[in-house]
Amino acid sequence: MGTRADFYIGKGKAAIWVGSVSHDGYPATFPEFKNIKTGRAFKARIRQQASYIPPDKWPWPWSTSSNTDYAYTFSSGKVWVSNYGHHWVPYKKYKLMEVEIALGAKARAIFPLMQQNMKPADWSGILPENGIF
Repeated sequence: MGTRADFYIGKGKAAIWVGSVSHDGYPATFPEFKNIKTGRAFKARIRQQASYIPPDKWPWPWSTSSNTDYAYTFSSGKVWVSNYGHHWVPYKKYKLMEVEIALGAKARAIFPLMQQNMKPADWSGILPENGIF
């Protein structure tokens, strides 16, 4: 199975989904993220690689990026990364995030609820993290 990733502009429940990939979502796939300085450049890069982009429907059977391998966002002038919904860290420090998670870091990223972009036929029988269909 591929390493999935979701991409946003902004953080929190108001973040805007700009695309997702169903494979090659590892941070090492995007080395140029450490040099991206604008949301426009970030979106352009995502459009080159994304398997799914709006107006496509949300591609996963879960309702937020908390269950996606990696999520990336452009916010405050830089790219941030989250692994399975753990706290956001600057892309340049994602290896530090992996160490913190291994040590039991509890902080969580907040994502927009995407179930409004899903339709029942898209679900594979996996309950969303909040159990709401």
